[in-house]
Amino acid sequence: MIRFLIRFLLVVIVLSVLAALGAQWKLDNDLKNFAKRLQPFVDLQYESVSLSYTGEVRINSITAYVEMAKYNVEIGEIRFSVGNIMDLILFQNNVESNELPESAYIKIKGLLLPFNNEMISAYKTHKKLTSWDLLESAYCGDINHISIGTLEKMGYHYFSLNTELYYMLDQYSGSIVFNGVTEFEDMFKLDYQMNIVGVLTFIEAFQNQATMVSMNKLPAAPKPSLFELRVTDLGYHENKATYCAGKEGVTQEEYYQKHTDKVVEALASVGIEASDTFKSLYPEAVKPNSEFYWFMQPQPTFDIESMPFYTFEELTELGGLRVSINNKPLGNFLNNWNLENFNKLAAVVLEEKRKAEAEEQRYKSIILKREYHQVPLTKASQYVEYQVKVTRNDGTVYEGRLTKTSSRYLWVEVHSEDGKVVLPLVRSSIKRFEANIVVEEDA
Repeated sequence: MIRFLIRFLLVVIVLSVLAALGAQWKLDNDLKNFAKRLQPFVDLQYESVSLSYTGEVRINSITAYVEMAKYNVEIGEIRFSVGNIMDLILFQNNVESNELPESAYIKIKGLLLPFNNEMISAYKTHKKLTSWDLLESAYCGDINHISIGTLEKMGYHYFSLNTELYYMLDQYSGSIVFNGVTEFEDMFKLDYQMNIVGVLTFIEAFQNQATMVSMNKLPAAPKPSLFELRVTDLGYHENKATYCAGKEGVTQEEYYQKHTDKVVEALASVGIEASDTFKSLYPEAVKPNSEFYWFMQPQPTFDIESMPFYTFEELTELGGLRVSINNKPLGNFLNNWNLENFNKLAAVVLEEKRKAEAEEQRYKSIILKREYHQVPLTKASQYVEYQVKVTRNDGTVYEGRLTKTSSRYLWVEVHSEDGKVVLPLVRSSIKRFEANIVVEEDA
């Protein structure tokens, strides 16, 4: 009996080793095929890939060059897992059959994305100004949003981050949980969690209806039951304050208060009133090492589609909203606020910008309409330094720059074979005087 158990154990060990080697070979082969599929768009390279007995996949020293955008992304290490080796082998089949794994995680270490001209240009082209941008850049010189170019001027030349994301499926309640942490080097750290209910019910209902000839109605979509976010400053506020204070010519301490005043003023311009608590705590939120905390736990009656129209009071009551700065609660810190009203701030600025650009374009089109027009000879002195065209009584035409005038002469600088020559032209011999002036009409 002992010999049988020993032999059985040896067979299990050999099969386990073979399974691990087979899984390792398949993983490496699948990753190479995946890289080949990306090649028309992304050149993906990696140093090594390994698979542990627990099912953790580890890919080391990854580089990805995105040809279209000219981006070069470097990643030190990626780890992910959907369970043990058998879970990993069955993962593709589970996905195809709409079955979710019970748990999974992904860890990315040392992701580096350097800034380049193409990235800065693309951001300028496609970035749409929002109300959040206006508040973020309030009291910071002539800028209206913090762009990648602005970050460069603050001293940042790349995005560098480490992140961990964990996923868990609760078979009993049919909900899934996401939680993780992402740290942007010298900028900020994000800790977050999101619970989504009704996932399994949705998948099951969708599968059942998909087998029918026609769908009477779509199954109820999953809903978030909890959202928690904590943002910790790691240097961004210090760099931003230094930059903006320099543009405004004030100290950093003065900037914190004046920035807050501008934010309150901007909100008031669209009818949103900031509470005294907001005015006192907001300066702390934009100082170094600050911590911002956002928590929501919606009630069953909370309608996510109506969220843009909820006031802060309704978000607090129905959405379970809680906001704090450095562990100090803000309460209902904005009166007459809803997302639709808040977005008017950007709409107003964009409309003003559109009018300014239209006026600038009109001005440019007017400048392009400069041409010669006859003016009274008695007003010739008003056109000194203008290009003029002078026609004498004998039909001779002189064209050049009017340098000066007197009661008897006009002095015109003209081009000759010997270079520039200034000719004195007698007023009494002039039949027609024209000046090159702006035609004040739209294009």
